[in-house]
Amino acid sequence: MRILSIAVLAAGLSSPVLAADLDYAPLRGTQYGSAPASVENWEGGYAGGFAGYTQTNYAFTGTTANLLYPFFRESYLETEHQVTRLLEPGAAAANAMSFGAFAGYNVQFDEIVMGVEVDYTRTRSTLYGSGTDAIGRRYATKDGYNNDVYVAGRASAELREFATLRGRAGYTMGAFMPFVSLGLAVGQAKVTRAASATWLGTDADPLSSPILPDFYGAYSNSNAKTAWSLGVATGLGVDVALSRNAFLRTEWQYVRFTDFDGVAASINTVRAGAGLKF
Repeated sequence: MRILSIAVLAAGLSSPVLAADLDYAPLRGTQYGSAPASVENWEGGYAGGFAGYTQTNYAFTGTTANLLYPFFRESYLETEHQVTRLLEPGAAAANAMSFGAFAGYNVQFDEIVMGVEVDYTRTRSTLYGSGTDAIGRRYATKDGYNNDVYVAGRASAELREFATLRGRAGYTMGAFMPFVSLGLAVGQAKVTRAASATWLGTDADPLSSPILPDFYGAYSNSNAKTAWSLGVATGLGVDVALSRNAFLRTEWQYVRFTDFDGVAASINTVRAGAGLKF
């Protein structure tokens, strides 16, 4: 046995190529290089909820003109000086906490994600804003009168809920998917408007003949209605995958409504939410 062991050891030492093969040859099936990065799967339907902060800016410019028009219609004051457009109630801002829900569907092409989403937003309290204005002027008109006019007006709006339908485009970056969105919005607001006017007319040249009689008039008009408006919606945000079926979201959304019975509104919302993929 001692002679056999010595013979085997000598054979191994005398075959360096074989020894090298035994020491350094890779195992069968060994692969070199890093594995390709995995791409998060966002394809399919999803739904979730959010909470955030909403700020609304109202513009009331020109909202009282049609209330005054019946009083000054077909007068030289209106045709020459457009007195119904004197009032500029201005702008107002309102803010409140908001909450809501969203749902959508994604189609994915490698790292590119395209989809469509609908959401509904409701504020914790009414987004109320108002504007007022008053002005007095004297105008001479070609019928021979000096006209002393005083007009005053007020407008307000209350918005509490709106919804959007938007297309989305995103790009996967590991567990993150930043996205942009663009689409349409619909909202409902209660709008209240009121305006009043007084008008005193006197003869611009009392020494001329014939002498024009003085006249005086007073007028007021108001209305309140619930108005619907279509608008545009855009935004950007990021979804973060927590697991195969759950994700978190942060998002900024901007909505612009042009005509709630003459009142324009722009809405900024910053929100955070969570959702499930299915």
